[in-house]
Amino acid sequence: MPAGPTPFGFAYFAGVKFAGYTCAAWALNRTYHSKENSIWKVGGARTALGLAAGAAYGGLFFLMVNRLHFLNDSDYTGVLYLGGLIPIRFLEWSLLIWYFYQRESPNRVLLLRNSTLGIIWSFVLDAIGIYAVFVTPGGAWIC
Repeated sequence: MPAGPTPFGFAYFAGVKFAGYTCAAWALNRTYHSKENSIWKVGGARTALGLAAGAAYGGLFFLMVNRLHFLNDSDYTGVLYLGGLIPIRFLEWSLLIWYFYQRESPNRVLLLRNSTLGIIWSFVLDAIGIYAVFVTPGGAWIC
């Protein structure tokens, strides 16, 4: 039977994301020479935005997979899922960077660069978070 996350597993995943996004906020504060943005506030905002968007996207994706039966047994389902995260994460990072760092003086090149780096960082954190879910006590059940 497939594994499923428990409340502890969700907490581990969210904790990894919060820690990683707080580190990203520290890097963004240095990049934008910002002393007014709290790394905890930016990291928390990015975590909340990601968890909400991820839950909505995940639900819609798996609903679509169940409706389109040819995707159920496809080897490409995971690739499609991860590929669909790229534009969502671009919007998340762009919104976060604009809101906290570029509202007064937009710089599209810097926004694009930092959003791209944020997307890569999000995928790295996914790997760490998923690992934490499956190797920490109470993280996932397998029958």
